[in-house]
Amino acid sequence: MKRKSLDLATKVEICNAIDNKMSSKDIFAKFGIDKIQLYNIKKIKDKILSLKEKSWNFPSHLTKLRKSKYSEIEQILFEWFLLQRKQKINVNDILLEVKARELIKVYNLNHVVVNRSFITRFKTRYGISLKAISGEAFTVDEDIVKEWQENFMTEFNNAGWLPEQIYNADESALVYKNLDSRTLIAPFEQRASGFINSKEKITIMPCVNATGTHKLNLMVIGKSKNPRAFKDWQNPLWYRSSKNAWQTSILFKEWFHEAFVPSVKLFLTEKNLPGKALLILDNATCHKSVEELQSECGNFKATYLPPKTTSVLQPLDQNIIRSIKIRYRKNLLLHLASDESEQPRDKLKNLNLKTVIYMLNKAWCDIPSSLIRKSWRCILPYETYNDSKLIENAEDNNLILISKIYNKIIPENDLTSQQIVEWAEGFSEIKKSFNNEQEELLDEAVESIKSVNSSKNEQVDNVIRCLNYTISWAQDNNLDISEINCLIEVRNKVTESKFQ
Repeated sequence: MKRKSLDLATKVEICNAIDNKMSSKDIFAKFGIDKIQLYNIKKIKDKILSLKEKSWNFPSHLTKLRKSKYSEIEQILFEWFLLQRKQKINVNDILLEVKARELIKVYNLNHVVVNRSFITRFKTRYGISLKAISGEAFTVDEDIVKEWQENFMTEFNNAGWLPEQIYNADESALVYKNLDSRTLIAPFEQRASGFINSKEKITIMPCVNATGTHKLNLMVIGKSKNPRAFKDWQNPLWYRSSKNAWQTSILFKEWFHEAFVPSVKLFLTEKNLPGKALLILDNATCHKSVEELQSECGNFKATYLPPKTTSVLQPLDQNIIRSIKIRYRKNLLLHLASDESEQPRDKLKNLNLKTVIYMLNKAWCDIPSSLIRKSWRCILPYETYNDSKLIENAEDNNLILISKIYNKIIPENDLTSQQIVEWAEGFSEIKKSFNNEQEELLDEAVESIKSVNSSKNEQVDNVIRCLNYTISWAQDNNLDISEINCLIEVRNKVTESKFQ
């Protein structure tokens, strides 16, 4: 029989079973181990239980208790890490590496090599993991959330609302030209000098009802009132401008009365539903008061979530905005990879808002109603969702493809798959552009792509080239947005085939 590998959590259970006087025969049957494994666990039983008792962060996922060669240094480093987190100071791998090097100098341990492997082993040993910074999720008052949910469901039932009549809108920043989310620096560098961050960002605001049957056109806010690319062009989205490319109370009030109310009225009329709707919002200062967000007839109005609860109660924050960004960045990578005659850095530099809006519109149209319904469970929990696994698989497939294309375009990017995923999800909209060194890497990447299967891909490249011209012509001649989306979808599928 093949011997079973046991993690430390299972070994703790076996140790407790031994202390509880469970017979060896029962232990063999329960845990599927043999006599030799039981004997070896008994030898280190006290060591395992002692570690479990003393450690608040017991490494239960590991299979062996390996002591580090530099345990004293690691323990001091871990205590320093805990002190920083207690003071709510952000810590990443670079800071850990710099601090480890300082400790090595202090203790004169020049033979110790501090590199990525050292930091990875240290984090694994002490159970340190990378998490998104959240200023809200860990301070949510569960009693307030529960009370609001109960009051809302009572109002929902008493007023005779239908899920199709309940909407949610929320803003999010998008640095639409950023390609990767971080860079590594040499140990002797104090900062990443010579790296220019891209400051070209926009704000996107999706709005959708609880069934996912009505997605309003995305609201997009940029800095320029009349972008050059918009000349003689009918924008399919609701575009407005502000000084900082962010939502303002004036713009939001205009959107509510001129976009939200007419669009929802038309939808409800077409579906033969009662002519009333409720818009759920967070407490952002750019949102007007409830009194100002109400139609003349009073049938279309807004309500607000309790303060500091949006991370739990706001449907768009559950997965929808994340999925929009994933799909947009997938479209961005496919756009950069679709034409090998132009270098990706130049294509990214020349990317204009018109092309971005087409990609955003495509991303928004591709969000499935099943994902939207799932994201509304925080407010309308009575819904059943049997397609959760399909949603997760679809997102995983998108992220896998994004990682493949990214590594093809920039093979020496120094990013892990997890970091590429975080970039695609908009983990942190850190803005950057290309420096000379990255341009050289991109040049090499383009040449490597051209050299691989060039004969096999020649026909595919010709098809993509023709589709690019067709899409460009369709955009310039203001074809219907659904027709342009079909062309982009075909182009994307052909481009994806090169990375399968």
